[in-house]
Amino acid sequence: MVDSIYVSQISESAVTALSLAFPIQNLQIGFAVGIGVGINSLLSKSLGERDQEAANRTAGNGFVLMFLCTAAFMLFGMFGVRPYYEMQSTVAETVEGGIAYTRICCLFILGSFMQIYCERLLQSTGRTVLSMITQGVGAITNIILDPIFIFGWFGLPAMGMAGAAIATVIGQWTGAVLGLYFNLKRNHDVQFGRRYVKLDGKIVNQSDIASWKGMANEAVTDNAAHPEDPTAWTNSMFGGMPTTATIDSFDGDWTDAIYDFFLTGKRPASYLLLALIGGFLLMLSLGTSKVMAVAGAIAIAFCSYNMQIIQVGHNTKMQAIAYFPWVLAGVIFTYRAAMRSFAKKSHWLPQTILGATLFAFALSMQIKANHPQITYYLAIVIIQARCIWCGPRYYRLTL
Repeated sequence: MVDSIYVSQISESAVTALSLAFPIQNLQIGFAVGIGVGINSLLSKSLGERDQEAANRTAGNGFVLMFLCTAAFMLFGMFGVRPYYEMQSTVAETVEGGIAYTRICCLFILGSFMQIYCERLLQSTGRTVLSMITQGVGAITNIILDPIFIFGWFGLPAMGMAGAAIATVIGQWTGAVLGLYFNLKRNHDVQFGRRYVKLDGKIVNQSDIASWKGMANEAVTDNAAHPEDPTAWTNSMFGGMPTTATIDSFDGDWTDAIYDFFLTGKRPASYLLLALIGGFLLMLSLGTSKVMAVAGAIAIAFCSYNMQIIQVGHNTKMQAIAYFPWVLAGVIFTYRAAMRSFAKKSHWLPQTILGATLFAFALSMQIKANHPQITYYLAIVIIQARCIWCGPRYYRLTL
């Protein structure tokens, strides 16, 4: 907000460039605050239970996560800023000004993450006044330095957008250094040490897996006792239901090896990788650039709902969702290829066969995940998309 007041005095293009930087900054703040809230709640809980070791590990884990996020945004600052702005605008002043501002903010983002990290540690231990001072000093520093660097006061060169970024970064680092000082000198409830600066490698407690084992136990026990006559029904789920939803038999299914191959690696990481690839293919089928396809794939794979169902143990649901964009990509590619071929009166068969093959393969894997609810939702989406494609307006737009 402070940057906007001064940058608006440069030019309209400069304000546009700054507004395009806001989504990146909001994303940075979102990651930092999200990790900070987790630190806050878990650290307070550990201290309330008088578990000093857990409190120290929480602080150390939080530091590692902040550092990993910092590294990701620094990489974006080096390689992703220019493609991002060139996709958003064709005005040279907007593009170059935005690149200068956002690149500086991303390359020196460690100050912002460290400031929020230190503030959360102070808040968790009841030192909210020190947290307020840390945040206030950083903000005031930014306010004071903004016009000095932007317009070149006191003999300094006028740096424009780059000056606004430098003032922001100095404010963040000032808050970070002050917060670090307060935590080291005034916060004795958290003990810092090298052995705590690591991830614990804990496994997510997927509670529904235990429920599934209990519901499937009746059928599993009966099949073990009577292998020659396996049961197809269980009374342990709801009012009774077929065992196909709980214990699958893949005898004679040659696609089982293919399905397992696509889930190679640690789970749930393999689920997310599968969703990333599918999301990338879906975005490409819609005609986006590769950079936008990567961004779309990340949004599809790492949406909050996916994280929730993984945490509770809905593994088959996540697998079915991971194949969801694969199926849609096959459908969209097939129809777009066919429409363009008909319009240009060219041969339509090769490209449509490629799309149809992708659709058939992806749909078979999606159904094999054995989650009828998600397959039902997928059918609804395909039917709705088919109705849109049948419309004359969409046909004209795809030409």
